[in-house]
Amino acid sequence: MRIEGIRWSYRVSEKIERKHRVSRSEVDELFDGNIGHLRKTSSGYAAYGRTEAGRYLAVFFRMTTDRWAKILTARDMERREVRLYRKATGK
Repeated sequence: MRIEGIRWSYRVSEKIERKHRVSRSEVDELFDGNIGHLRKTSSGYAAYGRTEAGRYLAVFFRMTTDRWAKILTARDMERREVRLYRKATGK
């Protein structure tokens, strides 16, 4: 899947920083080539990846018609997601 870029709303950006302690730069890092696994969800897509600092993140987004990812939320992966991510990527 080709993604042209990321679209943020101020509200979502503030929420994930406050509630999940995930920075915009960490999400940007994932979309700059660190997505290890991508899956379709009922509300869009889930991207799973690991930051250069070693943090396992799950980022949920919708694709716009012009191929931009509109971020819905981001958080640390749950244990089972880390296991599935490692199995899927071999990392």
